[in-house]
This record gives sequence, structure tokens and C-alpha cells, in this order.
Amino acid sequence: MQTPIDPGQLEYIREFIALLGQQVKKCTDLQIKKCAELSVDACKINNQELSLLFLLNERGTLAVKEIACSLECTSLSTLTRMLDKLEEYGYINRKLDCNDRRSFLISPTQKIAAIVESYQEQIQSVAYTMLEALSPAERLTLIELYGKIKGNLSRSDSNYISEELLSFSPPSIKQSLNK
Repeated sequence: MQTPIDPGQLEYIREFIALLGQQVKKCTDLQIKKCAELSVDACKINNQELSLLFLLNERGTLAVKEIACSLECTSLSTLTRMLDKLEEYGYINRKLDCNDRRSFLISPTQKIAAIVESYQEQIQSVAYTMLEALSPAERLTLIELYGKIKGNLSRSDSNYISEELLSFSPPSIKQSLNK
């Protein structure tokens, strides 16, 4: 039988989740501003389009259908407009799939590498700042707790938790575990 969860503890966890969300939003907003420095077109990228660029950077060339499945909250018409815009700005290439002429393949260009790298540096900076407040033993405890929470969330049948979020394993955590 599970131990009941203390309402005070639950409130701290809600605050922690909100704090993480705010930090990620700050990083995303900063990234969009930094993109403006790299290119005039980049400042016109919204959060959804940035997510699409990260998906393509991580997974490489994808069919439009695969992108639509990965970006669950995006309609096909919205996705088409996003792809048109990103192609116009030179972030993606679109070509006909020779195995299925009804489908297009979308591939990232080298232009998105700077955007992705800069965003990852910002997230790394936030992670570093958070870990600075903890002792080495507390950091290992946090990593252990993260693993338990991640496992519990992956067993959950919640539709609002994406597989990408569950599979996220920052390099800094991997390095800490290897020490």
C-alpha cells in the first residue's frame, strides 16, 4: 500500500515543476532573441517551429507524417505552413520521397546547428546553476530521484507526457553517473 502524499510536499513539487517550466521558457525566449542576432529571419521563429528544428536536428531526415506524429499538438495545415516558412528561411530541405511519391521528406540544413547548440548551452547553464546549490551527495540523490520519477512517469498512461521528455538525459547527468 502506498503512503499518502503530504499536501505540503505536493505544493513544493508543483512549485518545482512551475520553476522548471519558467526556466525552459526563459531559455526558449532567449534562444529566439539570439536567433535574431544570427539571422533576420530567425527572429520570426516561434516555439513550435523551434521544437520542429530540434526534432529534425536530433532525428535527421523525416517524412512529414513522422513529424506530424512527433508534434502531436500540431495540425497538418499548421505543420505545412511551418515547413513552408522554415524552408523559405533555409532551415530545412523538402524533397519528394522516391519510395512514396505522395510523401515528402524533410531534412535539416546546417543552418540550424548554431541555433540548437546555443539553446543547449543555455539549458546547460540553467542545469549548472541548479546543481551549484547542491553538495555532490545531494546531486547524486537528485539524479537517483530523477530516475525513479522518470520510471514512474513512463509507466503512467498520461497522454500529456511526451516520449521525448521521458527520454531526455542531459549529458551532465550521464557524466555525473559515470564518476
